[in-house]
Amino acid sequence: MKKSLAKFRSEQAGNISIETLIIFPLLAWGFLACFIFFDAYRQKTLNTRMADTIADVVSRESVVGASFIDGMYSLQQYLARSENPPALRISTISYDKDDDEYEVEWSKARGGLEELTNADIPNLTDKLPILSSDDTFILVQTKTDHAPFFNVGLPAFELSEFIPVSPRGSPRVCYESCPATPADGTVETDEPTVAEDDDENASDQ
Repeated sequence: MKKSLAKFRSEQAGNISIETLIIFPLLAWGFLACFIFFDAYRQKTLNTRMADTIADVVSRESVVGASFIDGMYSLQQYLARSENPPALRISTISYDKDDDEYEVEWSKARGGLEELTNADIPNLTDKLPILSSDDTFILVQTKTDHAPFFNVGLPAFELSEFIPVSPRGSPRVCYESCPATPADGTVETDEPTVAEDDDENASDQ
């Protein structure tokens, strides 16, 4: 009996199999964790590039409409490569230096986001760019929910982007139509000018 116990105690056959069973779950968890965290960073980078691309396309326009916004949302869905539907909001914001106020000229949203209003501006002031009076900029906001494939300690979270960009080809990007202004920047009125009054007085004499 003592010899059997001593032999069993000194026996080393099968140690590798036992150690493998102990360490394999940790190796599997580590491999999955690397994959999950890498995929999260990949999705974050993809979401940033997607928002930058949409902002760049919008900044090159002068007038956009509903079909253009729908096209940008379709582009976002294609670039997002996510099972969860993304959300998009495009706005044009102006700045009045005299009143020190930002004003939303127009805002359109797709995918569940609400349109931006002036009531939302105070919550965004710290993120908005500093502008000269009457300057405008385009604000592109995107949101995408990201849920990891496996539970390795990383919970589901929201990927959001906030991209302000200046118009490139025109002073502002308008929705549907831009207000017409004379080329010299003056405002047309129906009141006669001084020269017209002199001509009328001369003809009466």
